[in-house]
Amino acid sequence: MNKRSILGFAVGPIGAAALGFISLPLSTWLFAPEDVGRISMLQTATAIGTVIFTLGLDQSFVRQYHLRQDHGTLLRTATWPGLTLLLLTALLLMAASPGFLSRQMYGVDSACLSAITLTGVIAAFMSRFSSLVLRMKERGLAFSMSQLLPKLLYVACLGLLMLDEARNFNQLLLAQTVSLVAASTIFGWNTRRAWAQVDSPPADAPAFSGLLKLLRYGIPMMAAGLAYWTLEAIDKVMLRTLSNFSELGHYSVAMGVASVAATLSTIFTTMWVPTAFKWAAEPDCAGRIAVLQHKLVAVAVLMVSVAGALSFTLNWLLPASYGPVRELLVLCMLPSLFYAVSEVTGIGAAIAHRSSLVLLSAAVTAAVNVGLNFWFIPLWGARGAAAATALSFFLMLVLRTETSVRSWQRLPRVRVYLPLALACVAALIHAYAVAVHPAAVQALWMLLLASAAWWYRAALSETFRQFLRREKLAN
Repeated sequence: MNKRSILGFAVGPIGAAALGFISLPLSTWLFAPEDVGRISMLQTATAIGTVIFTLGLDQSFVRQYHLRQDHGTLLRTATWPGLTLLLLTALLLMAASPGFLSRQMYGVDSACLSAITLTGVIAAFMSRFSSLVLRMKERGLAFSMSQLLPKLLYVACLGLLMLDEARNFNQLLLAQTVSLVAASTIFGWNTRRAWAQVDSPPADAPAFSGLLKLLRYGIPMMAAGLAYWTLEAIDKVMLRTLSNFSELGHYSVAMGVASVAATLSTIFTTMWVPTAFKWAAEPDCAGRIAVLQHKLVAVAVLMVSVAGALSFTLNWLLPASYGPVRELLVLCMLPSLFYAVSEVTGIGAAIAHRSSLVLLSAAVTAAVNVGLNFWFIPLWGARGAAAATALSFFLMLVLRTETSVRSWQRLPRVRVYLPLALACVAALIHAYAVAVHPAAVQALWMLLLASAAWWYRAALSETFRQFLRREKLAN
């Protein structure tokens, strides 16, 4: 993937995050925390629906794409089983109990809301496969535009809702679903030739046996996806079950504000994995990874410190009813940062072809996350969910790092664990003390920021010089 392709793919996540910083405050001023909490359940439903109903065939499509020439047949074969299962499930749900889905997700008995929700899940499912076509063809700009245009539409819908004094949750749900359908439509239009491509079927590969081959690879990948989803999204489901929509709304907004860390983490991991396997063939691989993980820890600690130090600005950006978001912000940033660091420190297991260890680490961490959420949420609500998820991701970082060291090569770990553990402790103090002792917590973040900037000055200076050299070469 060349620099132009990388930039094309980066435009989408960065632009979507920028639009999110418009839509998020706007939605908080237009809707109560309970409604924002409810809408987060649609986002959770689309995520889990995509993981389950794709049957892992999305991963099979990616794996087989460059090994086969019949890309149109491969795309349709990977799509129709999950789509058929999803449509049948939707029809059965609406026939058996039209309001069931709405009751479970939003606490409202409404067949209309159930139908809107299922439409959003179906749209997200189709977007998943269409987006993979653009990724595999390295059409980065088309991929990014397919992400950005629906976000713009959602912001426009919120702008229209500003004019309606009688706005309600139904309209918010409809606006979110319209953006999902728009995304699916744009993705579909950009990949229409791939969907319609007619291939000559190989004589020795009947369609059914080809599907079985895809499923044999895909089903285990679906299990891995479910484990990661449990780690990433179970906090919202358990907040919905064990707390209330107001707490869920505060938590969802905090996660939205913290999504800048998730965006940077996604961009980094997308570029890191192929780079890591390229380095694996070189004699100084372990040394280069050790240097990179040191720089990444420096960036993570500084990002957390800056977020903590500037968290008071949320009091100006959000309504008073969203005051608890400031308490949650820093904890909500940690999971994405811990995950990005673990992608580097834990890469040894993948290099050594010990992928089962990666899956085991995710499964153990997911189980711990469920347990901690079950324990913390009844005690502390959204703060408990944020703390449970942050601690679980730190555990995943440790497990992935230790399995990597034992299956590949030894790397420095203390200088990874200690700074990130201190950042986690500071984030916990922030969550539980900033509302009572804001000045003391502010002083803590300024001290941590100054200490990190001094301790990592050499690594940060080198990183900045490397960036300037690359810019000069590019020009």
